[in-house]
Amino acid sequence: MPMLEGVGVAGVLGWPCLPGRARLVDQVVRDYQEVDMLKDLKQPVVRPAPCHTWTQPVSLSDLDWHGNVNNVRMISWIQDSWNDMVSPGRGQPPSFAVVGHEVRYLEPLLYQPAVEIQTVVTTLRRSTVIGTARILDGSRVFAEVTTRWAAVDVEEHRLRPVTDAERANLAKYYVESDPSTTAA
Repeated sequence: MPMLEGVGVAGVLGWPCLPGRARLVDQVVRDYQEVDMLKDLKQPVVRPAPCHTWTQPVSLSDLDWHGNVNNVRMISWIQDSWNDMVSPGRGQPPSFAVVGHEVRYLEPLLYQPAVEIQTVVTTLRRSTVIGTARILDGSRVFAEVTTRWAAVDVEEHRLRPVTDAERANLAKYYVESDPSTTAA
């Protein structure tokens, strides 16, 4: 029986890049193929998409007077994670600017040593990119942020096209977007 390829990653298995999901799905596919039961599945088998993962330490200075991580800090973390994902090298200025954020705060984030930020690209255009990032700890998602980024020429201070190298890098993290959650 031929190996099925993933289709429509976003939404079928939930967030596509939780740790271990790829190995689990591959093992399930192999197990079903070995016993020839794959034909009985009604849903297509979906392979998780790669995502950019950033581990963010949480410091006491990130907390507000309620004991929650300040919302502005979370946005700063998202921007740091994005810059890590697209940066050609350490110590170079960011080559993308934020056009806008759409934030959904899902659960208060109390102090803990670190959280994980997982980012995927949902739209890749000539000069703009839309990405969705989740701040999470295991299966608990604290915030989901959809951000529109614009490629900028840092010397000329104006828009520029996304370079071929940037496009190739961002394509590694591309997933089809869910139209109900993508910013306009």
